[in-house]
Amino acid sequence: MRRKKRGRNLDDEMIEEIVQILDGWQGKITWALFAEKIEKRTGRVYSRQTLSNHLRIQKAYQDRRNQLTRTRPRTERSPESFTPKEVQALIDRNKNLTAENERLAAENERLLLQFIVWSTNASIKGLDEAYLNRSLAEVDRDATPEAS
Repeated sequence: MRRKKRGRNLDDEMIEEIVQILDGWQGKITWALFAEKIEKRTGRVYSRQTLSNHLRIQKAYQDRRNQLTRTRPRTERSPESFTPKEVQALIDRNKNLTAENERLAAENERLLLQFIVWSTNASIKGLDEAYLNRSLAEVDRDATPEAS
């Protein structure tokens, strides 16, 4: 019996590949099915604990699961049943979604670069990740004095 190959440590590249698996996920989703799909795609075995320890993977999994439970499965229509107007509407929607996806990817890239600048500057000032991840102070809205 061939032993499964342990997954390599999760670096940014592997996390991106794993999150992309979630982007296209259809149907029932569980951590076990997700880990299975990752193994088929990458040839690497990861446990639920390993995957869920990475915030980006955990959030992407939760978001996808929520999306799938919100959208009820529709009955599939054959391509021949669409009217030309419906086909054109689908083509337009696809173009819009593609453009939106490209814009969001560029925006995400800019935000990642901004994060690198901020984290480098914070490190220079001696601020560590724990300090930067502190919760914001509660706002006491009742303490605001009324304007006269």
